[in-house]
Amino acid sequence: MKKIILSFGLVIFCALILVGCAKDKAITQAFPKKVQELDSYVLRGRLESFYPTGRKESEVTVKYKKPDLYRVEIKMLGLDESQLIIKNNDGVYVLIPRINKTFKIDGNWPLNSSTSYLLQSLAKDIINDENIRITEEKDAIYVEVKAHMFNDANPTKQKIVFDKKTKLPSEVLVYDENENLMQRLTINTIELNPSLSNDVFKVKVANDEVREEYGNESPTYSDRTFVYPTYFPPGTAREQEVISGEGENLMAIIKFRGEDVSYNIIETYVNDQEVLTTTYVTGEILSVTSNVAIYTNNQLIFYENGIEFTIASNNLALDEIHKMAVSMIAANEK
Repeated sequence: MKKIILSFGLVIFCALILVGCAKDKAITQAFPKKVQELDSYVLRGRLESFYPTGRKESEVTVKYKKPDLYRVEIKMLGLDESQLIIKNNDGVYVLIPRINKTFKIDGNWPLNSSTSYLLQSLAKDIINDENIRITEEKDAIYVEVKAHMFNDANPTKQKIVFDKKTKLPSEVLVYDENENLMQRLTINTIELNPSLSNDVFKVKVANDEVREEYGNESPTYSDRTFVYPTYFPPGTAREQEVISGEGENLMAIIKFRGEDVSYNIIETYVNDQEVLTTTYVTGEILSVTSNVAIYTNNQLIFYENGIEFTIASNNLALDEIHKMAVSMIAANEK
């Protein structure tokens, strides 16, 4: 009799475990389907980027409208600066409103990388990972999947936290290859299927809105200064540095060389322009901490605090260039 009771109890226990696992797994099937069926959404959250000397905080707002309209605004706290990515019927754009500058990108964003603040990207990463790890706590389900920060990047770990009630992400944690936390997105709100005008996704409309938010005043960038990476590819050293220009129109060219590789870092002071200008490039959009960066013709270009940063190399892997860029942003935050 005892054996029968024990066997019955074991069956019940195993059944409960299987039901729990099935319930958890269901969210990884239901979420991509839900995202695919959305007509629109607005996501608002706080993005924290971590590095050895501290962290950087930004506010992020994503607006999406079916079938393929996106507007991402990243507001850098403490810098009075915003950067935007817009995808509309004309193409993909990166906007730097404080200096009236845009890039039109001939690339495949947002499919080229893992992006924590895009629901479509999270759904894609879930679908593409055959070895998903799922754990459950009282109010949340944790889904661990691989993330690729850009094409050909080494896979990293991404932990998506789902709220059990809403079945939507509430937090996304991104780790590097050494299990260090690189980025945390805390999602404040996700509004499903709101009414969004197509004007929201127009480049000039978005650029003007952000400039008006800052009072249409030209930034002074009184504290800007050239910065240097704290990470260098092994075996490389600074070979030459040339600074030219004066006042608010300075440029630094720093040349580095190693046995097998060489690269240049160019830093240029950039200032507000009266007319919105557009540069056309073929390349990819990726993130350097929370900054929007463009990789084109073996150059990584990004902006912060009135400086255009360019890291250029014909023989250095993008992963190494990206690490240097992150260390430069970290140095600029001190």
